[in-house]
Amino acid sequence: IARDCQYVTSRPILEKYLKEQYDDGDEKLEIVKDLDKVGNHCLSWILYTYKNQKIRCKMYNKFVQMMESAETRMSLGSRMEDLVMAQDKKLHKRLRKAKKCGLSRLEITFYGKKLRKFAYYEEVVNDTMDVLQDCPTYRVPFEEYWRYMASTITSMVGVHIVAENTTAFAYCHWWNSITKKKYGSYRNKVGKDEAMKALANYSFNDRPIYLLEVEMENGIIKNIINTKYKRPIGCTEITLVSGGHDDGKIYTDP
Repeated sequence: IARDCQYVTSRPILEKYLKEQYDDGDEKLEIVKDLDKVGNHCLSWILYTYKNQKIRCKMYNKFVQMMESAETRMSLGSRMEDLVMAQDKKLHKRLRKAKKCGLSRLEITFYGKKLRKFAYYEEVVNDTMDVLQDCPTYRVPFEEYWRYMASTITSMVGVHIVAENTTAFAYCHWWNSITKKKYGSYRNKVGKDEAMKALANYSFNDRPIYLLEVEMENGIIKNIINTKYKRPIGCTEITLVSGGHDDGKIYTDP
């Protein structure tokens, strides 16, 4: 079960708040130690309901999650296209509504084989929301997050792989040093000309972008050519943002 809420917080702030709420009470709180998997904008914790059912609560910054990963188990990707062309129309509407203040998502997973009445699940969700009601939150527009994260980019990299029967292109804007996830996109069957066009569109002004051209044979790397590119001073071209790639296309959002 998921609930979206306007405004955002951080993992350290939320963890401190939850410990203050539960440490002196009868309910036992267990913070999931997964910082290296989810980063500083997500926190999960384990509790038991009044029916002694185990639940896992997860709160995260939706915008940051969209920028950093396409899916939980993927190390390269993003969901930035959800801001402009989300398949989930309700999510798209909530994102647009929250663009000036930020968006957090609360997810609650119920463990056990028994299926209970809907009123029970609704009550647990509402109780959790009540506990979180006074947690310190902040108004951070999506634009500010993007500008901050873009300011941390010192260089970008694209990889063009040529093998016997196929080609592939992967691109990375930045690498999260905590989760090891990379923001970017990839696709198969990309020729050199198309790879160069994507590389130019994804470049930031005044920062270098590297192209690694990888030649493979029988699954073994035979040669790598590393070339550095940089937009000229005074360039007025916009930077495109790589989006999803589920259908084999590289979506780009200005």
